[in-house]
Amino acid sequence: MLAAAPATAAPAASVGQGRFLSGTALGLNLDDLLAVTPADARNTGGATDTDVHPLDVTALNAVDVDLGDGLNLLGDNGILTLGAVNQYAQANPDGSSLAASGAVTNTGGIGVGGQDGVPQANASFALSGLIGQDLAGALADLDLEVGAVSATAAQAAGPDGAQTGDYGVADLDLALTSPALASTVSDLRGTLAGLQPTVDALPTALRALGAVQVSGLPNLTAALDSVTTVTSADGSITANLQTGAITIDVAGVLASQGLDLNDLPPNTELLPYITDALTTQLLPAITAELQGVVTQLTSSLRGLTVTLLGAPVPAGSVLPIVNPVVTQVVAPINTTISGLGTTVVTPLANALTQVLSLQGNVQETSGGVFTQRALRVGLLPSAATPAAIVNLASAAVGPNAGPLAVPTLTALDPENGPVAGGTSVTVTGTDFTDDSTVSVDGSDPITPDSIA
Repeated sequence: MLAAAPATAAPAASVGQGRFLSGTALGLNLDDLLAVTPADARNTGGATDTDVHPLDVTALNAVDVDLGDGLNLLGDNGILTLGAVNQYAQANPDGSSLAASGAVTNTGGIGVGGQDGVPQANASFALSGLIGQDLAGALADLDLEVGAVSATAAQAAGPDGAQTGDYGVADLDLALTSPALASTVSDLRGTLAGLQPTVDALPTALRALGAVQVSGLPNLTAALDSVTTVTSADGSITANLQTGAITIDVAGVLASQGLDLNDLPPNTELLPYITDALTTQLLPAITAELQGVVTQLTSSLRGLTVTLLGAPVPAGSVLPIVNPVVTQVVAPINTTISGLGTTVVTPLANALTQVLSLQGNVQETSGGVFTQRALRVGLLPSAATPAAIVNLASAAVGPNAGPLAVPTLTALDPENGPVAGGTSVTVTGTDFTDDSTVSVDGSDPITPDSIA
C-alpha cells in the first residue's frame, strides 16, 4: 500500500478529450441520451496515454432522440445524419496534451475528409419538419449540409502551457425553398397572361394609321419564363424563380463579406451574414433579371415591325399607340420588383433566423478546460427551450497540472521482513499518484494494492 502524507487526490499532469457529437435535445444533455464514448486520455505521471476512438455512427444514426411532433434528432425520421468520424486524445507526462475529432488522422492531425484513410466526417440536417405553419409561406424544404468538419485542441508542456485550438469545415451549404418567391413570380405570370390580349390587339389599334402590317409581337409569359435560375454577383446564392428553390454557399457568403469560414473570430454567429446576403446579393440578382424582362418587352414592343404598302411606318406615328401598352405591360413587373424585399426576402430572413442558428469556431474555457468546437447548430434557437443544440467536432484539453513532482518516500511499515511470504508493507511519502509503483532493490515495478 502507498500512503500519501497528508493524503491528497492525485493530480493530472495532462488531460485530453476528442468528442465529435455533443449538445442538448430539448434541454437534455446528449452525452446522457446517447452514451457516446469519446476519445479520453489522462496522464498522472506515467507514460504517454493515447486513445483513438472512431465513433460508431451506424449505431448512433439508429438511436431515436425524440424532439416532439414526430421528429427525432437521430434515428427514424431523424433530422441529423452523420458520416464516419474519428476521435483522438493524447496526454503526456510533461503537461502537454492534444485532442481532435472529425476528419482527423489516428495521430490527431486534421486531414482531408474521405482521403488517405481520413473519415468523411460530414453531417446532414433535414430541417423541414421544424418549420411551423406560421412560417410556411416564407420558408420550406430546408436542408443543411456540412462537409468534412474537424477540430483540434492542444496545451503546451508545463504547468501553465498555452491552450490553442484549430478547426476545419470543408463545406457548409443551405438548400431551401421560398414559397413566396415562387408564388410572386407565378402571380406575375398570371398578370402578364391577362395582358397578352392587349398586346395582341396592337395590330388592330395600329390600323388607325392605315392598312398596316405588324410583326414581332412578344409573348409576355414566354419572356418571363425565359428567366429561370439566377445567381448572385458573388456566386454564393442561386435561385430558381419558377420553383423558389434557393441554394446558399455559406463559405462564399462569408468570403464576399471579408470572412473566411475556416478562420473566423471565436464564437461567430453566421446567420446575420447569411440573411444580410439575401438582401445584398440575392435581391439585386432577382431584380436585375426581372428588369431584364422589362427591357426585353419594352424593346420588343417599341421595335415592332410596322409597314404600310411595304414601307416602314415612322416610329413617331407608331409609338403614341404602342407606348400606353408598354406602360401597361411593364407596370406589374416593376411593382413586383419593388415589393421583393418585403414580400420575399425579409420574410425568408426572419424565418431562417427562427429555425436555425449557426456558430463557427466555438471556443470555451472553464475550470482550466479549453474546448474547441468547429460548428454549433441550433434548432429553433429562439424557443424558450431550443429543440436541439448540436456541437459538431469538439476537442478539449486541461486542466493540466504540468510535470508532477517525483514521489518521495518517508517511511516503511514494517521496515524489514522476509523476501517472500506475502507481508503487506505500507509505504508512506509524498506526491504519490494513481499510477505510482514500487521497486525493491532494483526489481521490476510492483503495482500497489491501494493508494491513499
